[in-house]
Amino acid sequence: MKRNTLKQIALLNISAIGLYYSGHNLLTATSIESLLDMLNLIVFFSFFFPVFILSLTLLDQLGKYFFKVLAN
Repeated sequence: MKRNTLKQIALLNISAIGLYYSGHNLLTATSIESLLDMLNLIVFFSFFFPVFILSLTLLDQLGKYFFKVLAN
């Protein structure tokens, strides 16, 4: 594996953990009542987009790898 791919996987894991916990806190909250609830919402969306983009990038690399293997 390339070093860049390992960095992307590590960043994806960290972002996914942050997305999971902030999403869990958002689901258990009844409404946005304080500044911390708003901060949690900001953290959720800050982690959502990196997870989405990194997932697409890694799936694209995985697809290219399998097509290369199947071609040989």
